[in-house]
Amino acid sequence: MQKLSELISHILQTHHVFTRESLNRIQGIINSPAMQGQVVSADIRQCIEALEEDLLPHLMKEEQILFPYIVKLEGNPRQNYAPDFGSIANPIRVMGNEHKSVIKLLVRLRELTSDYQIVTEDQSGLSPLFSILGELDRDLVTHIQLESIDLFPKARELEILAMTSGRS
Repeated sequence: MQKLSELISHILQTHHVFTRESLNRIQGIINSPAMQGQVVSADIRQCIEALEEDLLPHLMKEEQILFPYIVKLEGNPRQNYAPDFGSIANPIRVMGNEHKSVIKLLVRLRELTSDYQIVTEDQSGLSPLFSILGELDRDLVTHIQLESIDLFPKARELEILAMTSGRS
């Protein structure tokens, strides 16, 4: 069984890095001289802005609060930790709600971009933007699944086990 600290390291080094790099690339593409004259709809811009506004604080909360707690808990489950957030179920619930918000934005972006496909000739200049949006979408879905299906349930189990084996 993979250690949670290893899974967290993978998520951080693979998905968090990719997400930040992708958001930077998207902004670079949107603001590039090559995009002048290209029409990026207000709805697409709004979704991209909302995605960035949701994701950056989300990543920070995972990196600074949730993940360090999971690593500490895994490293010494008998230690008496008293996190400010109470049970790990609380930040996991928040992360789950934020994941749902991100998925809704991705669904909207898919609708607005015809699944990141160029459908008319006048959209051809949007190909680099749609390409990176599609890559980010696929990575975020994998990232969210790793956390929601693998990491978070195991972290809950670890906390329960720690509580029942002498931790108050």
